[in-house]
Amino acid sequence: MQSYHIYGHFYDATQGAPSGAQYLHLLRKHHPTAKSLLEIACGTGAQLLPLSKHYAVAGLDASGTMLRYARKKLPGVTFFHQDMAGFNVDRTFDAIICPFDSMNHLLQFGDWVRTFKAAKRHLNDNGVFIFDTNTDYKLRQMIDAPAVVHRFGDHYMIMKVFAAVGGVTDWDIKILEQRRNKSYHLHREIIKERAYTHDRILAALRRTFKQVRAYDVKGWSRPKKDSSRLYYVCQNDS
Repeated sequence: MQSYHIYGHFYDATQGAPSGAQYLHLLRKHHPTAKSLLEIACGTGAQLLPLSKHYAVAGLDASGTMLRYARKKLPGVTFFHQDMAGFNVDRTFDAIICPFDSMNHLLQFGDWVRTFKAAKRHLNDNGVFIFDTNTDYKLRQMIDAPAVVHRFGDHYMIMKVFAAVGGVTDWDIKILEQRRNKSYHLHREIIKERAYTHDRILAALRRTFKQVRAYDVKGWSRPKKDSSRLYYVCQNDS
């Protein structure tokens, strides 16, 4: 997993506050009676915060930097400092989610499979595991696109996605932090992502879960060749 040791300090300021609406929609559709929820790769807890109004939540992340912000944001919530691939905690949940293409940070497909199996082990009867991914189509688009420049307050983020070796993409993130003397300090971190085909993901999920559904977030339609982001909903056995 990626460390977010540097970018974690600026994550909330550059990403904005998510509403949790898409995950809430899928949770209510596929498990309307769910009461407990674990977010793996929860980061700073930005997604957990709105969902905590509806569920008893917990979080898990490999980044100590991100978890420090999450604990401040959600005091009293249990957080686990673990990698999501093969994670092991002392409780089970009605729902487990993994938002914001966090699965793409796992660069080996074996770690995707370990995550699927760990999620299944930690689900209650009829529980659901929901995650979203960037597709290969999306990553190719981002490689071809120019750098993104985003101003937040008096600071700037510059992000460019490059092709790396073996189908991996490097997200080169630079933060220009303005200091009190109006000079800028450069922070830089490279975050890696890799996409796998929908067919490969679906086949692995079906070996683990009884029911698997996939959605293109645009209109909640079936996956297409030009889908940029896919959501997967996996139902545990009863």
